[in-house]
Amino acid sequence: MRILGIDPGDKTGYCLIERKPLDLIDRGVIENEDFNKWLLTWEDLELGIVVCEDWIKRPDFESGRWATMGTAKKVGACGWRAFELGVTYVELQASDKPEGYKAAKLPYKPGKKGTHAEDASAHAFYVAVHGFTAKQKRW
Repeated sequence: MRILGIDPGDKTGYCLIERKPLDLIDRGVIENEDFNKWLLTWEDLELGIVVCEDWIKRPDFESGRWATMGTAKKVGACGWRAFELGVTYVELQASDKPEGYKAAKLPYKPGKKGTHAEDASAHAFYVAVHGFTAKQKRW
């Protein structure tokens, strides 16, 4: 079964793995302008699970400015695309990343920026190794 891990943002990290045997297939970053086209490529990936980092507006993000919520929109688009394809969709919190990094055998550096592909790997490997709860599964 293939698992697609996603770390959405201005640049979206992705990681495609095979669950058994546990194997990395592809990992990279999608630029903002290519995101919607990338969603359409999922049909050819033979996915079993899509796991996306959830985005919650946290108090430390408060700036007093209007926000376009681009990351939240991408989370929703990923969920809808998984639903369209009939694929299990799971959302993990950023706090799950340290365990995912261990599962992926990657070094974890809290607060490091620009690690979208590695964060996506952490989400995919987390689910491959630890599974997910009913609360984390959206459909």
